[in-house]
Amino acid sequence: QVRDEDFYGDDWYGDDFSGYIQDIMDVLGNIVGLLMIREDVSHDILNSLEKLIKAAKKKDVIDDYIGSPYDFILELIALRRDNDEVTCGIYDALIDENLGDEAGAWVCRKIDFIRSMGLEDEAHKYMEDEIEYPDVCLKYYNELLTAGNWQEAIVLLDKAQTIKDNGSYFYSPRTPNWLELKQQLLVEHGTLEERIENLKRLFHNSYNDKEKYYRQLKELVDADRWNEFYHNLLSNVTGYKVLDEIAPFLIEEGEFDWLFRLVSESTAKDSTDYRTPLKYAGALRQTHFEEMQAILIRTVRAYAADRFPPKKKVNSSKYSYFRADLESLSELGYAKTQKEIVEFLLQEYRFRPSLAKELRSIKLVTDNE
Repeated sequence: QVRDEDFYGDDWYGDDFSGYIQDIMDVLGNIVGLLMIREDVSHDILNSLEKLIKAAKKKDVIDDYIGSPYDFILELIALRRDNDEVTCGIYDALIDENLGDEAGAWVCRKIDFIRSMGLEDEAHKYMEDEIEYPDVCLKYYNELLTAGNWQEAIVLLDKAQTIKDNGSYFYSPRTPNWLELKQQLLVEHGTLEERIENLKRLFHNSYNDKEKYYRQLKELVDADRWNEFYHNLLSNVTGYKVLDEIAPFLIEEGEFDWLFRLVSESTAKDSTDYRTPLKYAGALRQTHFEEMQAILIRTVRAYAADRFPPKKKVNSSKYSYFRADLESLSELGYAKTQKEIVEFLLQEYRFRPSLAKELRSIKLVTDNE
């Protein structure tokens, strides 16, 4: 039994089970939907279920908080009872209600239902019209592969990716990577250039798997054109985290001038951002030591001036993170830079004893860098 107390906690510290209860309610609605499309459901079963749902609705407090599918279930029962058989209307109701983001699964079931009535052309047309649902597109794709129509399957995957790129897809936790599926087909049926072009799209559309696609591209592209190729590939990466996305490849290819330029641009946008130069200080030590040293000193000072000015209340935990970052400088080969920064901060922020304590805990290295 769901009680008022089940909704009183908050998401982090209390016993608020709203999310779990909503999931259970969605499953309940979909299970009833599966019952409604069975051919052997009798009026006695419908009457018994209706009685149970009405009793639950009367006793349950869920509608005071997040809503329940009870009224919708009663509508499904009425639909089935009035028609005395399974109809497309039951499927349409479940598609529109989209309990638990399962609308696409219900479209797939409706396609099979239309086919069961011998209406193959109508079912196929309906499936083509509803490929904005990932479940439906995947069903269509698998049917094309089963029939050996890989050319049509590739065309379908291109349509699916276009829909996704336009932000038009209905959400589904089961949405596959359409470009990955296309790559699998191209490996077997496509040309070298087609595989390379699709891998480029995969590289640009991915965040976590960029390295995997970069490796595959490096294997496929001729060595004599690789330099020009990766320059174009990396130059076309856009977005908020361009530096972090392409830095590993710039380091791998020895493009340290390019990497330094991006680091400089990042700190120019945010003068207090010392963490970005700190992140790449080690990689740039051999080629841009003096420039990185200047950037580190400048950004650390700007950060401290912004975060630790006189009379500003500061959570002391911030100091420990700051100290840990400064401590890493010597490991990266910037021991003298570290010493200069720490000595400056100890003098400039002597009015902050907690910060000073953290800074003094740093073991300064006096050897030549």
